[in-house]
This record gives sequence, structure tokens and C-alpha cells, in this order.
Amino acid sequence: KYLEVFEMARFSFLLSATIIVVANAFAGASSFVSRRARIRQEERGFNMSNPGGAEEKELKNSEIENLSVVKSASSPIVPLLTITLACTRPIPVADCFFSIGYPAYLYLANRFRFDQNAPGIAKGWIKTPQLREGAGPWFKNYLLTFGTIGVIFPLAAQVFAPRSIADAAAPHLYLIMCQLVMETAARAPEFYPLAQLLVPIGFNAYRLLSIRTWLGTAWRSFGAAPRQRAVWEAFGLALACANAVVWTYNLFVFLLLRLLPQYINRDEFPEAKVSWKGQVFPVLDKKSD
Repeated sequence: KYLEVFEMARFSFLLSATIIVVANAFAGASSFVSRRARIRQEERGFNMSNPGGAEEKELKNSEIENLSVVKSASSPIVPLLTITLACTRPIPVADCFFSIGYPAYLYLANRFRFDQNAPGIAKGWIKTPQLREGAGPWFKNYLLTFGTIGVIFPLAAQVFAPRSIADAAAPHLYLIMCQLVMETAARAPEFYPLAQLLVPIGFNAYRLLSIRTWLGTAWRSFGAAPRQRAVWEAFGLALACANAVVWTYNLFVFLLLRLLPQYINRDEFPEAKVSWKGQVFPVLDKKSD
């Protein structure tokens, strides 16, 4: 009896979380469009009265690009959902260790290697969009597509799919939820921009291992299921394949080849002066302040 009550409560929470995440995604998309249209109208009037205001125009563009579906991570529903997945789904110990160890590593690196972005703040820190060059309407569609494949569909599987299908997708979903929580925390001005970028790079790279396991499990389940009743097994396999394709592209093309080069300009992103103790550990050089 208690198990039935627990399962009903879990089902209700996951269903509510799915509805909230989907609603936030579409609300973020509509907000993105309306915000872009309004700022474009302001730019037309601003350019006529102040033709040399390129810097202010760039700041407005950065505000546009920071409106994304990932902002739903600032809601407490994402941390609560992450904890629920960890407590109710068979998340591997290695994944739990990574979800704690890697953010701890980034916090330590940001503190002892990048001095909590102190040089950038002293220079006049300005919040930068995730994609600093070449952004446009396609980027909103990119985020929505990857959010639907990587978050919404796996989350829906937790609610509606059989337990075996839901369990197979849970580790990937747990890791991506941890990534969203960490990305929200890393938006603070005290976080060095390159350290912010290491959040999606590191989580995406590790999550490919989880997706490989998910893909193998989904393939075996589909092969063992009767062809007349393999609807959920086919859905699980298709979802695993889709995530394998999109997140492989996201890591090896978008993050490493397009995004990373935009964050390694030391003139735009001044870094802290460090010396390497024994050529092994970084030590902040406070004398240079």
C-alpha cells in the first residue's frame, strides 16, 4: 500500500514537472521572439538619433541571446527533479560521483586558477551571451530542438513509459539536469567565462558514456521484445539514437569548434596571474594586483 502511494506521488510530481518544463520552454521561446522584436524596434529609433552607439547595441543583442529555454533551470523545480531522479531511479554511482565531483572541481579551478574572475570584474565585467558571434533565430531553434530531445522527451518517458524504458533514460536525464543547475550557478559574474564554458563541455563529454550505455540497453530491449508490442521499446531506441547524434554533434562541433574559440581571447577575458608550484599546481600571484 505504501509503495502504491509512493509511486502515485512520484508519478504526480514527474507529470507536474514535465508540464512546467514544457510550459517554460514555450514561454521562453515566445519571450525570446517578442523581446527580439521590441529591441529591434528600439534599435531603429536609437540608430537614427545616435549612429555611433555600437556598444549599447551590442549590449542589447547580448540581452536577447541570454533569453533561452535554459533559464527554466533557475526555477527550484529543476533541483527538486534532479533529487527525485537520484532517489527513485537506478543512477550509477559513477554518475552521482561525477555530478558532485566535477562541479566541485570547477569551483576550485575558478577560485585558485582564475581568481573568481577578479581581473574581468575590475576591467568592467559585462554579461556575455553564450554564443557571442553568429547568433540569430536559428540559435533559439537549436536550443529548443536539443531541449526537446534531451530533456522533454526523456522526462515524459519517466512518467508514461514502462519502468525498464524509463530506467534506461534516467541517468542521461539526471546528468543533464545537474548540468542545468550548474550552468545557472556559473552565470554569476565571479565565474570566469572559460570556466562557465567548461560546464557544458565537461558534462556533455561525460554524458556520452551514459548515452552509450542507454543505447546498448535500448537495443537489447528492442531485440527481445515481440515485434507486435514493441512500441515503447522502439520509442526508447529512437530516443537514445537521437540523443547520441545530437549530443555528439553538440560536443565535437558546436562547443569545441564554434563556441570555445570565442572564449580564448585574453584581451576580452583577462585572466589572473598565476605561477605554477613545482610546475604542477597553480598559485595565484597576489603581488601583481
